[in-house]
This record gives sequence, C-alpha cells and structure tokens, in this order.
Amino acid sequence: MVFSTALCLFLLAIALILTTIQRRWCKPVQSVIGIGVLLVSVTVMVQYHSDVTLPLDMAGLHAWLNNNPGRMAPNTHWRMR
Repeated sequence: MVFSTALCLFLLAIALILTTIQRRWCKPVQSVIGIGVLLVSVTVMVQYHSDVTLPLDMAGLHAWLNNNPGRMAPNTHWRMR
C-alpha cells in the first residue's frame, strides 16, 4: 500500500471514531483531518499528472516495485494505456 493511501485511511479512521464522541473539540478536529486528507489527495493527483516525485511518496519504501516508487503499478497508470 502506498504511504499516502495508508495515511489517508488512518486519518479517516480517526475522524470516524471521533463521530462517536460527543465533545466540543471533535468537530474542529474532524474538519482539520478532512482538510488534511483533501490536501494529501490533491498533492498526489498533481504529482501523478505532472510526473513529479515529492517526499510524500516515501520512495525508499517502494523502490523494489518495478522502479516505480510510491506510485500506482505501471500497468494501471493512465498514461500506460
């Protein structure tokens, strides 16, 4: 799993857990988490489109995978079709 996907799933899980807690601070924290997930998603889409590698990819974790660090598999990439 790519790091950015795991990060977003983790943050969304926290936001989902916070829906069960009835505290004043939960809604602002959920909003901050939502903005964070949106920023990560937009960053990933921009770097896929412009073919730029940013530190968010954590290339060292995925260097073994077809020399395509932190990205989708080459056979599923939209430019490969």
